[in-house]
Amino acid sequence: MNQYISAIKRVFSTLPKVEQILHGLTVLWVLIQILSSGLMHINHHAIWADISTLSLIHIYSGILLLPICLLFVFIIIKRRTCKDLYPWAFKYFYQLKVDLLILKQCKLPQPSPSGLAATVEGFGLLALLSSLLTGVAWFVAIKAGLDASFFLTIHKTTVGLIETYFYAHGLMGVLHILVETRRYKKSSML
Repeated sequence: MNQYISAIKRVFSTLPKVEQILHGLTVLWVLIQILSSGLMHINHHAIWADISTLSLIHIYSGILLLPICLLFVFIIIKRRTCKDLYPWAFKYFYQLKVDLLILKQCKLPQPSPSGLAATVEGFGLLALLSSLLTGVAWFVAIKAGLDASFFLTIHKTTVGLIETYFYAHGLMGVLHILVETRRYKKSSML
């Protein structure tokens, strides 16, 4: 067990402490949102008065998650820059090509500016923000008595993106932790 804790610490050791905390908080909060969304049902013709208590908890929890995620994104972009997270927007593909060649050799590329890990992180941040913003837009529209079905459709689609990212990112994290655990075992045997 100690080797896994050491591996987790090594995987996150390159991140500033505030990012480690915000990352953990965001992961737990998003997991709660995913789980609660699976237990609720809001259709396109819903009216505010008919929203269940569980749905209200999900909605208000998502609204509270928005400022935390905005802070998280701001801190990440301040440290990493937009070109690092979104190299495709700047027509910069060199590091992505290098990382894909390393993956082709069945090896994990090291995180690098404008690389595969940074690009995937950038997509994850976009998916997270878009799901939160469309959820808030739905909330504002339905509270105003407007037809909120468009925002609900977009929200459900973007939630699908964040769920996909959440599971894939989690799997990659577990793989990195297992690689670090293996390194830890090898180094302790020497």
